[in-house]
Amino acid sequence: MKTDSAKEARGKPKGMLRFFIPLAIQSASMSFSYLFVAAIVTEGSLKAFGISGSAEYAAFSQGLTVLWVLAALGMGLPTTALVFCKTRENMRSFSRMNYALMLGTNLLQLLVCLVHPLDRLVFGSFLGFSDDPVLFSVARNTLLGCIPVQMLFYCRNMYLARLLIEKRSDLSNIATMARIAFSIALSPLFVRLGCVGYKWGVVAMFLPVLLEFVITRHFAMPGIRTLGDPPEAERASAMDQLRFTIPLSFGGLMLSVSGFMTGFFMGHLPNHENMLAIHYIMLGVVNPVSFAALRVQSVTITFADETDGGRKVLPFALAVGAAFSCVTLVGQIPPLARWYFGSVQHLPGEFIGAASFAMLLALPIPLGQALRGHAEGLAAVRRRPNAILSGQTIYLAVLVCALALMGKSSLVPGYAQGAVALALAIWAALTTTHVSLLAGAHEPHLSSGQFGTGVLRTRR
Repeated sequence: MKTDSAKEARGKPKGMLRFFIPLAIQSASMSFSYLFVAAIVTEGSLKAFGISGSAEYAAFSQGLTVLWVLAALGMGLPTTALVFCKTRENMRSFSRMNYALMLGTNLLQLLVCLVHPLDRLVFGSFLGFSDDPVLFSVARNTLLGCIPVQMLFYCRNMYLARLLIEKRSDLSNIATMARIAFSIALSPLFVRLGCVGYKWGVVAMFLPVLLEFVITRHFAMPGIRTLGDPPEAERASAMDQLRFTIPLSFGGLMLSVSGFMTGFFMGHLPNHENMLAIHYIMLGVVNPVSFAALRVQSVTITFADETDGGRKVLPFALAVGAAFSCVTLVGQIPPLARWYFGSVQHLPGEFIGAASFAMLLALPIPLGQALRGHAEGLAAVRRRPNAILSGQTIYLAVLVCALALMGKSSLVPGYAQGAVALALAIWAALTTTHVSLLAGAHEPHLSSGQFGTGVLRTRR
């Protein structure tokens, strides 16, 4: 359901920008805060074992990749909370389902870390650390240590949803900015105290997320206490909500697996420790702006309608994507490249040029993400979820095929293969979504006067 302010600002770039900025901040914050965690990890704690800080960070990032794949099991929960957490009983049902999925995900993390030969299959065969027991332990222990982080993300779902239902995104942004500020403060403090390496990186992830959860819960509780009971027709059991969540999580699971597959293919390249280090340090800049650009989807849903074909939002999407793509050009400025890649991320000097080139190849990614968000927003406005799912499927297929082909040739340097594959996959997903929208233009589709509440009915 579109808010009054959104209606008043419909078609006005300033209105779209005011709506977009808090969404972009929230989306970018998760990746942005990891830049400061990276500064702690790349200082290195394993130099006595001959492991550089950048190699330790690569293994740390691989452990996080597995974390996000497992987290995708609950990817649909925030949307489910937005739909159902409007009454006391439905929130209780959501809470039971949410915590059951949380415990299931945590159990999977324990199994992957502690059960043989599952740990060897994931961290050895798939992620390529079978020949290096030290880096194997870094990746495994990172995943194990992040169980509390995973729990906090699950616990935050219903409180964040309540704030958004009440249209208090300003309060949720306060919590997000507090998390970022705390991450910024912890990074130099930990380095100065000598608390460096992957173990302290896990701590530096946990503490800001805990702060964000506490603040979000504090702001949400007054509204939760005033919730009433739903009419019988609006009651939704935990099983009803689970059935609603499963298809929402499926697309997110495929996207999360893509990061896992990137680590798998690049982990089998020659000199893969340095190749992965360059890739993940490059992503530390590219991911925040890419995730922010993808929130154009929400702008499209709010400001577009079925009659104008999203034409009012397309120029905004192009402008946002172009602006975010320019961020990747900072790696082409030698003083900034030496400062960020060398001084901040502790990448050896001989690899700074490679990291700059990898970031240049990532130039099309933010623009592609903004246009992809626009296309997926149009699919939502037109009630075409199949178009979004088809784009996500092609995204994963193109990513895997590109990585597999590049791994067998010398056309693209190993450190740049991840950036090239991501760019190809994003633009393929964008194209597929548009083609699916055109192909299904005259088919029966989902519609509802209550789309804003998440209720979808089949048009007959």
